[in-house]
Amino acid sequence: MPGFDPTQLPGDLAALYALWQSKRQGRRMPARADFDLLELRPWMGRLHLVAVEGDDGRYAVFATASAERLGREMTGKRLTDYQPAQMAEQALQKHRDVLQAREPVFREWNELYVDKPLHWWRLALPLADDGETVDRYFVGLHFRG
Repeated sequence: MPGFDPTQLPGDLAALYALWQSKRQGRRMPARADFDLLELRPWMGRLHLVAVEGDDGRYAVFATASAERLGREMTGKRLTDYQPAQMAEQALQKHRDVLQAREPVFREWNELYVDKPLHWWRLALPLADDGETVDRYFVGLHFRG
């Protein structure tokens, strides 16, 4: 199903992917309500929850690790609120990728942010109350360095 090899995921993201898979129960995607907060505890601090709002999205939860690394809190803010504008456009492109794929999307990123090199892996896991239409998605993060 995914457009990537799940065996190549870092261990923590492989475990998150396995949890997402177990919650599908024959559906294309699980719903957010299928996940208990306690089940998600191992990824707390490195897990975004994005609510789909048309072509944009809103961070229902912005990962603490991202807030610390980027020096900003985005919980409650739209993807288009991101600064600098280049990062907002990247966030929107990642958003469109998840909506279009309707399946997990895994990417490795290397970027320079305010003269600080960042290297991380990002696993987006779509969620759908009806099992078909992405209305939210998790983004699990694995930072290197």
